[in-house]
Formats: sequence, structure tokens, C-alpha cells
Amino acid sequence: MSTSPTTTREWRCRSCGALLGIARGGEVEVRYKTAAYRVRGELTTHCRRCGALSRFVTDERTPSTHDEVNERAQ
Repeated sequence: MSTSPTTTREWRCRSCGALLGIARGGEVEVRYKTAAYRVRGELTTHCRRCGALSRFVTDERTPSTHDEVNERAQ
């Protein structure tokens, strides 16, 4: 049986660089204070530091594929 290493990638705000989550194995792990969430699919959030809107999309077929879009919150 072959095991391939899981690709890990940081999801950061493009405006200020704040860490928003960690993408690993087709999921994104998001933590805030004592809560931790592992999510698949599309995530959208406002950066807690600067307020910029950030979007992350996981692709369950290819765990390391994603699309990031950031827009300035109004």
C-alpha cells in the first residue's frame, strides 16, 4: 500500500497577510479562539485583522487545488 504525503498550504489574507486557515487533504481547517472547524467546499470570510473579504475553494478531487479571491470590505 502506497501513502502519499498530504500537501499543506496556508490560506492568508492578501491584504494584510493574516493566517485565515490551513488547507490539507481537500479540507481547510479554520480556528478561532477555542473552536476549530474542518470544512470542504467554498469558504468566504472577512479578515479579523483588516476586514478584507477572502474566499477559498477546495477541490475534493485534487486536494491541493484551490482558488483564492480577496476584495476590500466596504
